[in-house]
Amino acid sequence: MAYDTNRLMVFGASGVLIAALTILCVILAPSFILPAVTKSEWYTEIEATFNVHDAHSPGIERESLVVKNKIAKAIFPSIESSVEVEEEEKKTPPTGVVNFTTIATFLDESGGTVWSYVSHLAGFGRKRFLITLAGDVFKPGETYTVRFTTTLKVTPFADGPRTLFGEVELTRTFEVTFTLLDVPSRERLQGYVEKPGEKLDQDYYYWLLQILYEHKGSYFMDGALDFGSIEGAFEYVCEDIAYEGDRKLYGQREYFANASETIERGAGDCEDKVILFASTLYWKALDRQARVVVGEVLGRGHAWVEIGDYVYDPTNNIIAPKSDYYTYITVLYFYFTFDDFSLLTDAEASVGS
Repeated sequence: MAYDTNRLMVFGASGVLIAALTILCVILAPSFILPAVTKSEWYTEIEATFNVHDAHSPGIERESLVVKNKIAKAIFPSIESSVEVEEEEKKTPPTGVVNFTTIATFLDESGGTVWSYVSHLAGFGRKRFLITLAGDVFKPGETYTVRFTTTLKVTPFADGPRTLFGEVELTRTFEVTFTLLDVPSRERLQGYVEKPGEKLDQDYYYWLLQILYEHKGSYFMDGALDFGSIEGAFEYVCEDIAYEGDRKLYGQREYFANASETIERGAGDCEDKVILFASTLYWKALDRQARVVVGEVLGRGHAWVEIGDYVYDPTNNIIAPKSDYYTYITVLYFYFTFDDFSLLTDAEASVGS
């Protein structure tokens, strides 16, 4: 059999090229190709859980009603508004019929109805609602109120055993007000979630910001030192809380410790110190508006506390007017108090705020 040498050479070269491209794709896909084509889509989730019980008499209790700003990351993410309803530990008594009706109504700032959803369920137990808002009806940056009007109706069987409470119909209303992320906030948050050069910490930063959006500073400010003055608490955090990095204390590159964790270890880095300091001011009613601020000082990540027009930096034992301290600040990330959280843009915009 005769072989075409030129054709064999072409086929051979093509095979080598395809194999090389395949290997290259396998190597580069996780680092370059997938991040380049992966997109992010922000959406808002509202989770509400109600417990319909008959322990002594029928009742409705709210177990949770939270609003979460979330992000979907995929090659072609597609988020649509939806409502999911789940029932847990469902119990149907032999004495009658239990009906549970919930109307979820979304109101704008003027009190007008934007959207509503009605759910009919049966039986006692937990009722969980998961509402996804994808921006097709609701406007970013606008403030809304979601109101759950829940009605429980128990109808005994005519020929059934006698119940303790007979026929029951009761209604309860639960609501929460929230603001959808606007475009600038999403862009800034996206920058923190996908910080260049911080790939190892990407998941942690995303978790951190989610916690702050949902719980504000209350998640971290869970303990206090026993001091009755700002100066006494500051001096103790400066001198008696040793400075140790997160990797040594917690085994990871970045970690925001709760105040109770820093008290237990007697050590922490800059954000751990200021969280403990601010938490003490809050729980001892020394200053409940003290802000933990995270940014960069002279190009290096840092954290400090702002009380009025002054900055308290327990890591460097500095108490200075805010206007003086801010001459060294190059980047601002965010701040939080016990019940507030906000992303920041730059030092100039925040001086005097």
